[in-house]
Amino acid sequence: MAEMTRVLRSGGQLRVVEASLGCSLADSRKTVECLRYPRLLQGVGAHFFRTCVAGAAISVDEAGDLTQDLQLEGVTVGLIAEAPAFWRIAARKLPACSKSVV
Repeated sequence: MAEMTRVLRSGGQLRVVEASLGCSLADSRKTVECLRYPRLLQGVGAHFFRTCVAGAAISVDEAGDLTQDLQLEGVTVGLIAEAPAFWRIAARKLPACSKSVV
């Protein structure tokens, strides 16, 4: 996150989407259905997504911690309502003349 923020121009927008460590099996199933897996593989695909993709991810709380001490404003971190197996970070880099208020 620090490197993405560093190379972002002043006032530029930052958007990050990642699988959520705490996603449920039901959320994993919905994700796999959206990915259009063949019907016979959807059960296996849901377990694979939850174990190997989301299982190697970070939680939404840890995602919020990544934005601390960065020159960002308007930071929002949360689960995506339409796809709760994923979290999103949205923020804007502070203009060069601004200082972050802690």
